[in-house]
Amino acid sequence: MTDNVFIDTNIFLYAKFDDGNEKFQIANDLFNVYFQIKKPFISTQVVNEFCVNAVKKGGDPLEIRTTAACFDKYFSITPVTMNTVIESFHIYELYQFSHWDCL
Repeated sequence: MTDNVFIDTNIFLYAKFDDGNEKFQIANDLFNVYFQIKKPFISTQVVNEFCVNAVKKGGDPLEIRTTAACFDKYFSITPVTMNTVIESFHIYELYQFSHWDCL
């Protein structure tokens, strides 16, 4: 696999919280594969969504902050800009994904 990989918020949440289902193991396996190939991409939106939802799921805010502070070491972080928002409407028009998934 030589393509760039974008990781969405749910993969982070599945990897962080073991809810007793297979998603925890699958998410962690994905990270192990991605890190061997190249630096995956995430957006600033993913960082924010992870922080909010990890705390909602009962994560310790200090631990979540510490985790988020390391993201730029392991991921290429793409900011969500006004251009990103405008371009997301083109994706919506083509595929009818939710607004958040188009960003």
